[in-house]
Amino acid sequence: MAAAILITGANRGLGFEFASQYLADGWRVFAACRNPDAASKLRCLAQDMLNVVAMDVTDAESVRNATTQLKDVAIDVLINSAGLPARCSRPGATAGPGRASPNACQMPKV
Repeated sequence: MAAAILITGANRGLGFEFASQYLADGWRVFAACRNPDAASKLRCLAQDMLNVVAMDVTDAESVRNATTQLKDVAIDVLINSAGLPARCSRPGATAGPGRASPNACQMPKV
């Protein structure tokens, strides 16, 4: 069986390019993005070896849902290519250049 890779932020930019290249090399690709229905460019890659997974890395529930969906898959490589906003939308968050807060913009705990 082909090696499997999970790529976050796979709908554009580097994540998309990683997905394209790993597919071309014969890997089984799990391409995660916030809105798979809007990921038309990614869907154009659709092959038997591509599975698009809904996952927003800033939303713990979304990450849990993706984890449940992939629970029986042995992932060999993980590429975290999903971007995080420079500023958080949480009230009181002060992350940004020169203003990093240890509690602002943390990844969700799952």
